[in-house]
Amino acid sequence: MSNPSEVLKTVMMADENKLKSLLYYIKIIYQNNGLKGFYRGLDSNIARAVVLNSTKLGVYTSSK
Repeated sequence: MSNPSEVLKTVMMADENKLKSLLYYIKIIYQNNGLKGFYRGLDSNIARAVVLNSTKLGVYTSSK
C-alpha cells in the first residue's frame, strides 16, 4: 500500500503553493483520475522491487 502515499507525496512536492492540506490533494487526485490515480506508476514500482530484491538475494546467496 505504499504506492498511494508515494503518489500523494509527489503531487504535494510538485505543487508550488505548499500551504494546502493533505485532504485537498487527496480530493484533487481523486477528482482528476479516480481511484486509479493513486496507483499511477505501480508497474514501475513493482519492477524496481523485483530488481532490488533479486539483486539482494543474489548477493546474499553469493556472500553466504
